[in-house]
Amino acid sequence: MESRSRFAQGVRAGHIPYLDGWRALAIGGVMIDHYVASTGINLGRLGVELFFVLSGRLMAQILFIENSDLGMFYYRRFSRVYPTIAIFIVGMLAASWFLHKPLIDAVGIISSLTYTYNYVSISGYRAGVIDHLWSLCIEEHTYLYLGLLAVIARRSPRWLSTLLATTIVANVIDGAVSTFFYHQNYYEVYWRTDVRMASILMGAASFMLKQRGRLRLTGKWPVAIGLFGIVLNLNAIPDPVKYSVGSACLALAVANIDEAGMLVRETLSTAFFVWFGFISFSLYIWQQPFAMMRPHPVILRIFPLAAAFACAIASFYLVERPARRWLNAHPPQWVRARRPP
Repeated sequence: MESRSRFAQGVRAGHIPYLDGWRALAIGGVMIDHYVASTGINLGRLGVELFFVLSGRLMAQILFIENSDLGMFYYRRFSRVYPTIAIFIVGMLAASWFLHKPLIDAVGIISSLTYTYNYVSISGYRAGVIDHLWSLCIEEHTYLYLGLLAVIARRSPRWLSTLLATTIVANVIDGAVSTFFYHQNYYEVYWRTDVRMASILMGAASFMLKQRGRLRLTGKWPVAIGLFGIVLNLNAIPDPVKYSVGSACLALAVANIDEAGMLVRETLSTAFFVWFGFISFSLYIWQQPFAMMRPHPVILRIFPLAAAFACAIASFYLVERPARRWLNAHPPQWVRARRPP
């Protein structure tokens, strides 16, 4: 009864706790893959895909349903991401000095702060401690595009579905051609925004279709189609199938998770899952350098794992959350001026 009450209170307050539980599943996949192993399926890549389709759902709600002011939207994105990224880069610079080993250089810093690392890395530059930031680059690039779609949709709403569908199809074809005809590998293809943004756009499109009653899945269907999406992420499945049909299934699952059985939603809304989801961004940012250690035997990886959690928890409670609250409470004049009366 107590967990049911917390679940209901969360929904009534406008916060959806089971979406934090979805984040927990996503970061859990990343952590298992990076610190233990995953056989037959790359749980790290699947975890990122779970993040992407959830981001699409959330951005559709903010930009296309709530019609949030774009200035405030991008300012909130800044307050959400930049403080954590900045302290992470400072931490890597400090570690470089302490270890007398350059973990990150000017190229890495600039490409991290300008969200260009995914394309810089494809050109041949790689810095292990920031390798995971490729996914953040794709998210931020896609948010810019979604903002453009929001501007168009507010003037001509009928164009939104066409533009979303056209872009998704173009992204999928781009990835398939790069894979099958140019024989490029996963990193050369699916670290590119012009290919991988399809996953986020699928999340947005699926949620919009569900809101309009066109693809509303109820009962066991959200879980069933989500599980099918996971099956399509098995290593044996070609990447263009993973990130087309597989991603579409995951996007439909998260778009319709509100309609899933109460057991699923309450499980994802438990205190552990919600807390794990809360710290997921800080944990994703900080886990990478510790995951690179990978000592043997596997049991010894508990030490870098514990260090990653310690840094992530400190980052969340001392940097991410307070900085976000302060920045959102003190927006610059150009953002305040755009607020509706």
